Amino acid sequence: MSELMRRDAPSIQVIGVGVGRTGTLSLCKALETLGLGPCWHPLNVDSYEEKRWDGWIGLAEEDASPEKCDEVLKGYRAVVDGPAAIIASSLLKAYPQAKFILTTRDPQSWETSMKNTVFGMYEKRKLTKDPSFGIQQVVEMVAVILRNGLTITDLFPLLDGYHGGRIHDHAQEEFLKHEEHIKRIIPENQLLIYRVEEGWDPLVNFLGV
Repeated sequence: MSELMRRDAPSIQVIGVGVGRTGTLSLCKALETLGLGPCWHPLNVDSYEEKRWDGWIGLAEEDASPEKCDEVLKGYRAVVDGPAAIIASSLLKAYPQAKFILTTRDPQSWETSMKNTVFGMYEKRKLTKDPSFGIQQVVEMVAVILRNGLTITDLFPLLDGYHGGRIHDHAQEEFLKHEEHIKRIIPENQLLIYRVEEGWDPLVNFLGV
């Protein structure tokens, strides 16, 4: 696709491809502190706009074309957390000059954190008759990822084998598979593997700020 055809594309400079509970909110705030915002994160207030959440769900389930990515990310310079991590290969195609950051942590502590937060929220809220809009959209996005143990290929073939409906019972294995997938598809010179406890130095050196 020519540069002319995408001249109105968002200026996405940084894409966080670590899954939730790996320090993604801290990374989001750090990027904005470094002048690389606004940064999209599922827990930002603006993330609960109906059109934007519907767009993310559509990217995961149906069409992750560069133009669709542009629609969802209009107004942002960076994006982090789960939805972006799931469609990392599509975001690389849409924004080939962006820098990618894979936030990571110990797989066992990640599994514990997920069970104490995201999984529990999903199980509780899916039974709620009338949750608030924002929570409902989060539940829908999590449902897309976790749905009924179906293979990810059955659900949405764009995701290149991500989780495969196994995350509840094989969380650590799927966490590591995701990281290997990211390392395989993102060019080494565009990827930073980052633990938030490492502080500012790796970020500012990688981003050149």
